[in-house]
Amino acid sequence: MKKVCFIYPHITSYILPLLRGMAEGCKLDVVYSPAPIKAGFGEHKLFNHPNITWTKLRTIFPFGKYFGMYQMGIIIHILKFRPDIIVIFSNPRYLSFWFILFLGKILKIEVYPRGHGLVKKKKPSKLIKLVYRIIIGLSTKYLCYTVSVKDSLSNIAKEELLLVDNNTLYNSLPVIPKEKTGCESGIFFIGRLRERCGVEELINAISILRLQRRNNIELHIIGDGPLSDIVVSKTLENQWIHYYGQIFDNSKINEISKMCRIGCYPGDMGLSAVHMFSL
Repeated sequence: MKKVCFIYPHITSYILPLLRGMAEGCKLDVVYSPAPIKAGFGEHKLFNHPNITWTKLRTIFPFGKYFGMYQMGIIIHILKFRPDIIVIFSNPRYLSFWFILFLGKILKIEVYPRGHGLVKKKKPSKLIKLVYRIIIGLSTKYLCYTVSVKDSLSNIAKEELLLVDNNTLYNSLPVIPKEKTGCESGIFFIGRLRERCGVEELINAISILRLQRRNNIELHIIGDGPLSDIVVSKTLENQWIHYYGQIFDNSKINEISKMCRIGCYPGDMGLSAVHMFSL
């Protein structure tokens, strides 16, 4: 059975089913760092599995929080574990990411970065393109979150070096149509409360609708993050806002969503779209 090292910055709830599935076919060592306070990731209960070991490493920021981050002890850990394969989050701002790419080449370990590629760059500069050429050149293959990520890299890498590993989540308790009436008064937001999520715009929009005498509309918000204090203050000012904070219990999320007819995420939407469709 092959040994796989799965390296991520933080453990998210939607990644846990993926790790459980991977462990059925390999010896899996999951390396992660604790999520920063109010980052919106939360602390998750890690499950026991005979093929999984969990390794928590501290991330340091010697050059600030935008470049040069490093997961302490990662190189020594890899040298001890000696994996056959490394799957790692693709973030070129991490120094530890670059060290692992070069270490994989030296030790002949297969390295698969997993990430967004250039899809978030409307007009990527020559420097950014060069950076990703180097990343893909040092990798066994690049794992793309979506087909659009693969398309964003198609001009700088051979197709055989790009694999699509669709980023998704699993909801064990979806809401089927017959569980709703279609007359629910709620609008539903679920996701990280971070910059560009649009939650402030959503609150303002519903305020305008209520001024137009649509007084039955209420807003239900699940999530946490840097903007949570703003949402709390808005909740104190408006009884029609219901803020539940961070919830990972699918049964609780299920019940809250049943009060809502519309799911709205007016900002940069990620897996919240998938979550909302399951509800």
